[in-house]
Amino acid sequence: MTKHAKQRQPMIAAIPVAIRIQVSIEENTAMIAFKQAHFPRRWTALAVLPLMLAGSGIAQAQQPWTSVGSTGVVDEQDLSLFDFVNAEARVVSTAPAPSTLNLRYNVVALEELNSGFNTPYRFKARLRDNGAGSQVVLRLRSASFATGLATTIATIDSNALPPSPSYRNQEVCVLLDFDFVNNAYFIDADLIKSSTAGTPALSLIQIDEANCAG
Repeated sequence: MTKHAKQRQPMIAAIPVAIRIQVSIEENTAMIAFKQAHFPRRWTALAVLPLMLAGSGIAQAQQPWTSVGSTGVVDEQDLSLFDFVNAEARVVSTAPAPSTLNLRYNVVALEELNSGFNTPYRFKARLRDNGAGSQVVLRLRSASFATGLATTIATIDSNALPPSPSYRNQEVCVLLDFDFVNNAYFIDADLIKSSTAGTPALSLIQIDEANCAG
């Protein structure tokens, strides 16, 4: 019974893969043509949208290099001077005056930092310099694989602006061609407490391509 039933079942030939793909393409093409004919405005907008996104900042937005102050590498001689609070790096309040806390931040290769020769970059920091007893200095530096020598490219000095007990943003513009093949880049930061009233601190650092003048 079972044997005869199996013999009476109709044989279904397998449809070749190429034929199935062709049928699927034709069905999709017909469906798109139908929708374009009946809903032209909607489908035109949808067709143009990817092109708009491709040419906009949404699709091609470049991201800057950033760091928070509390990720800095502390010089071994300054281990008794640092105080990391959330994103901030500070000179500890019990540090004697004068004291200088040295921190270093490695700048890694990003697409944003590979824009070509003499590209304007904004070197920016959020810092605190509350007066004569306080100073924050950041130096963007390169170190050569050929010579091992480090060169200062740009400097942010909090003394260039009036002091403030609050954090503020300070920036400089530099024309630069980042060359991560032949150089490494880092930021050397000094938080200087020259009197007991000084409370120097560093919160954020950023490097990004910008429309600025060097």
